Order: sequence, then C-alpha cells, then structure tokens
Amino acid sequence: MRKIVGLLLASLFLFSAKPVLREVYTLERYIQLQGKYYFTPMAVSENAVAFAYVSKVKPTEEEFKAAQERLRKIVDEGIKRQYGSYENYYKEMEKIGEEAGEEYKKEAPGIIKDIMPPSFIKEGVPFFTKAMILLAKNLPYFSTPIGNLGETGVVIVHRDLSTTAVKLGLNEPVDSMDFSPDGKLLAVLTDLSYEDKGGKTHIVGKVSLIETATGKVLAQWIFKSVRREVKFTPDGKIALLYYPWDWKKERKIFFIDTGTLKVEDRALVTKFYNGTGGVGSVTVKWPVLKFSPSGKYMAVMCSPGILKVFKYPELTLYFETPAGYGPWFFSPDEKYLLVSSGKLWDLTTRNLVGEIGKSIGMKRFPGILDARFKGDRLYITDGIGFLRLLSLPSLHQIRQSGFYSKISLINLSPDGKYVVSLYSTEKEPRLVNYGKRLRLEKSVVKVLDEGTFNLIQLIEDLTPSALNTTFLGDKLLVSDFEGIRVYREKNGGLQ
Repeated sequence: MRKIVGLLLASLFLFSAKPVLREVYTLERYIQLQGKYYFTPMAVSENAVAFAYVSKVKPTEEEFKAAQERLRKIVDEGIKRQYGSYENYYKEMEKIGEEAGEEYKKEAPGIIKDIMPPSFIKEGVPFFTKAMILLAKNLPYFSTPIGNLGETGVVIVHRDLSTTAVKLGLNEPVDSMDFSPDGKLLAVLTDLSYEDKGGKTHIVGKVSLIETATGKVLAQWIFKSVRREVKFTPDGKIALLYYPWDWKKERKIFFIDTGTLKVEDRALVTKFYNGTGGVGSVTVKWPVLKFSPSGKYMAVMCSPGILKVFKYPELTLYFETPAGYGPWFFSPDEKYLLVSSGKLWDLTTRNLVGEIGKSIGMKRFPGILDARFKGDRLYITDGIGFLRLLSLPSLHQIRQSGFYSKISLINLSPDGKYVVSLYSTEKEPRLVNYGKRLRLEKSVVKVLDEGTFNLIQLIEDLTPSALNTTFLGDKLLVSDFEGIRVYREKNGGLQ
C-alpha cells in the first residue's frame, strides 16, 4: 500500500507543472510593538483582528507584586459580584461543612460549586506567587515558546490598521480568544495553571472581557478547571469549558451573562473531548464547541469521537453522529453539517447527504483539515494537503490542487480571486531556531489562484515563520514572531 501511495505522489510531482510565481500581494506595513512578539493565537471579527503576544522579558519583583495584587483584586470582585459580599460567600461556604454538606448541595447551583469551590481561596491563592507556568501540560509541542514568558496580552488591529495593546498578566499565555457577535467585545482566556510542591497540576483559567474599540478591560474572572476554549454565544454570553483533568469528574459548558457579569445557574453536562493537530509552526486546536451562524445550534465534540448537536438556548439534544476527532463545519444557511470524516449531513432532515471519500473515489479518505462553504460549492483541504472544490449537494469534484499547490488551512480572499494558507516550507532548513530555546518547523504563506488552484505566490520573508493568516477588509494580515505584516493586492493582482 505504501508503495502505491508513493508512486501516486511521485506521479503527481512529475506531472505537476512547476508554477510561475508573481507578486499578487505586496507588503504595505509591518506592525511591530516594542517588547511584544509571537503573535498567536488569533480571533477575527468584521472590523478587527486580535493577536496574543508574549514579551519574553523577565519581570521584576515589583511587577510580580503588582500582578499578585491584580489577581487578588479579581478574586475580590468575583466573589462580590457572584455573592454580594465576602460575608455572604463565607455563609455559603459554611454550608458545605461535614454537618451541612447535603443541604448545600440542594441549594447551591452545581456549576457555581464547580468553578468557585469551597476550597477556592485556600487552594487558589498560592498560585498568585508562582512565577512559572506548567508549560509541559498547557503549552504543547515544540512550536510554543518555553521558559519565562514575561508580559502577556493581546494586540487588537483595527480596520484602519491602528493598534491597541492590552496587557493581561505575567507568565499567563493566552489560550483562546473570541469576539462577540457584534464585534464590540473580546473575551480572552489565559492560563494561570500551576504545579504545587508535590508535583500536582492545578488547572486555573482567567477570563478577561475587553472593549474592542478602547482595549479597556471591563471585567475579569478566575476559575478552577477552566481551560482550552472561550466562545461567545450568538446572544452575547460567554461560554466556557469546566474541564478537570480527572476523566471521572463531570465536564460542563457553562455561561457568563455579559450584562450582569454573573455566572448563570444552568450548564450543559457532557463528556466533551478535544483534539490537537500541527500545521507547520503552529498548534491547531480543533474546537470542542461551535455555534451555527444564526445560533440555532450548538455542536459539541464528545468522546469517543461523537459530535452532538444541541438546540440553543434550550441545550436539548437535536442530533448526533460519529465524527472522528477533527474539525466540523456548519454551512452559512445552516442546511448542512460537515464532519472531519467527510460525511455531509442535512441538518433540517437529519439525513446523510453523502460522503466525500465515496464521491471522489477514495476508499481511504484521509479526513478533512479545513473547509469553507460558498453558495452551492464546498472547499476542503484533506489530510494529505490537497485543496478540493466540490459541488453541493452532489459532492462531485470540480477541481483539485496539484503537488505544488498543497495547503493546510483555507482563507478565501474577500474578492474571491485567491486562496491563502499556511504551509510547511519545502525548502531547507525545515526547522529554524528562534532565540536560545525555541526550535520550530518553518511555515510559509501560499497564495493560490481560485480559478485554477495553481500556486502563484509564496510569502517567505518572515521572522522566522508565519503563525497565522487572515483578511481584514481587503488587507491580508500575516503574523510572525516579530510582528504583524499587512499586505495589499498589487495593481489588482496583475503584473
């Protein structure tokens, strides 16, 4: 079998015409901010893009003390917001003693006990003085900076290319970000996890609610066992994963009302699961939770590889299907649901429309890395890196990329002319060093002609590797380790 695959790949290489490259996008600006680098992960809205950053500068003792005070203030505000006062909080905590434990279980909402447990203050405060993050557990793979991260936060790039930097902490890398449906708010989840003297890992997440236009931090929360992902619901609430290490414990998706700034009593209890993959120099986290475009559905990846679709906001189960552990996609009109195995479902009827592998004649379809619906057409990149254009609902293949045009992720330009993607470089050296400790696989940016899927531009002049790509209006943004590169289309893409 391996010989057959090898021969197929060799034939693709031999019969693929080597591309004639030209400059479609030209560098207009390189946004660099002093003391800030490694611009990933990323969140995108219509009028802004947010990138996380680290400083790699060892904080001073005074900065640590100031950070400790800020964290304590967050706890104070959280307790007062949820319970009214510490007096009320302590009264609630007294109820969970050995004598009154059962009574408390009946009266207190379950999700509140999970994310603000009785032992929260006693167990949580020690991490305030921790100077190092438990990187081995929470920053996977070689592509992530290691060591002392220094200052961490986000940089918001606005539509006019002005920037707003928001400092969020010290040694607390950004795990996830999401814009509200109207783009006015940005929710950021940072990792405050720590290891105690006995070597036990304690998962702690900090959530910051930021005003996009000004960068003002409106509210912050600190929660036990919250990690991985933050999402805005279609009605503007913050959804978070209560995700303890212990598999036997209940896992929950709970919500924060951004109007009252309080944690809601309700939560969805389900055994969700996350998957992680590598794309060049960056680690891609397949989503645990995703909302359909209008917010009618909420899809959750559960174990073992079962995708469950719930109605929102009812949180009632609507549909479930085996899906593997990769990404999944809603069509803009919410008619279709595509899972990473290549199965396409009609959400209205809950019937199987077809399977991509069967439609294109592949007995062992390698799965989907990324997909985009556009009208009656579907773009996918498969597990081998080939870009395919399929018709809907037949899944008939219209076009496929060649050897030189293999990509991983899909970004369609707003004018419909180009497909832009990160891809691991095919030139030496494949691995590059950044600083003293960081070694990573280098990624470049490929620009394909949408009409032919031919490679027409390689963006390689990066420091030292591309981390993310997106469009902001008609501008192409590419982040690397030193800053954010802004490209404009050159003369309408013509020489």
